[in-house]
Amino acid sequence: MEVILQIKDLYVDFFDKNTAKNHSVIKGLCFDIAAGKKTILFGPSGCGKSILAESIIGIVTGFPGIVSGQIIYNGFSYLPPKYFTQGKSIKENPEFYYNLNENLRRLRGKKISYVFQEYKKSLFVSQKVLHQFINLYLLYKDDTPSAENINRFFKDLNLKIDYHSLENKYADEISGGMAQQLALAMALLPEPQLLIADEVVTSMDLNASLNIIESLNKYFSKEEQNTEKPNRSLILITHDKSLIDLIEPDYIAIMFNGLIIESIPYSKNLTFYHPISRLIYDGCYISECGNPNDDQQNLCPCLFICDQADNCRLPFVNKISDEHFIRCEKPSFKTHTL
Repeated sequence: MEVILQIKDLYVDFFDKNTAKNHSVIKGLCFDIAAGKKTILFGPSGCGKSILAESIIGIVTGFPGIVSGQIIYNGFSYLPPKYFTQGKSIKENPEFYYNLNENLRRLRGKKISYVFQEYKKSLFVSQKVLHQFINLYLLYKDDTPSAENINRFFKDLNLKIDYHSLENKYADEISGGMAQQLALAMALLPEPQLLIADEVVTSMDLNASLNIIESLNKYFSKEEQNTEKPNRSLILITHDKSLIDLIEPDYIAIMFNGLIIESIPYSKNLTFYHPISRLIYDGCYISECGNPNDDQQNLCPCLFICDQADNCRLPFVNKISDEHFIRCEKPSFKTHTL
């Protein structure tokens, strides 16, 4: 299996004003993304999904922020671990931030693209949306940004927006569904090898959601990938179980408490081995008050929730099959099929 993205022992901390301490959000996470595959990152709100995605794209950097670990794209370590141990601000270490920005500039867009959960993060409110799209079109496309060419691009992606519906409009003058579709179109303009889509259909009506799902399925379909267009990979972040069968991913990664606790190939009848994966996938609410505190970071993330977690220690990974891994020292082999 060809791997396009590797995350090794990633730790992300943020400063907590209430306790005057750094709070660990990502806790030694390891994760591989296969080339040409669709992966769903599934987990409850607050488990660290978006922070992980923003770390990959380089939005979360510095200290507090990413404190250690490696993120490797196609063999290129653009966030090497030696930087994170310094814990210095941009004034104290300008060379680090300059090198980091140069690395990220080479990757963003053509290599890795991102669709935010909130479309307002992708669109400037003070500039007409069509002008923003045309600027990107001129940057990444060879033909002229005429109404005909832009509408053809939208149609090829199965998007239900067009040149004239966006003309002379600002971001707050179009619907949320149109804005999110435009944000997706902007992310796909460079034809990225890896797209990270963060809760792209949250708070949208059914028709708009289905349009975006259809666009993603078309762009990442096997028919669209050939020798001229290298393997395209997708990370779709969601906590909506209904999206999984619509996307039909290659893999599902269950995230909880800052860790990937189970990675499993997709099938219509999923069989989980991790005791918490079953609860999360079934939509059960799991309170964060059960998380280990700062003095218990080497303990299992399921402490106080799983009755088998008393003696578990990090790190640990159990291999169920060649493509099925769980982060559990005492997996339940009384499997749970959904």
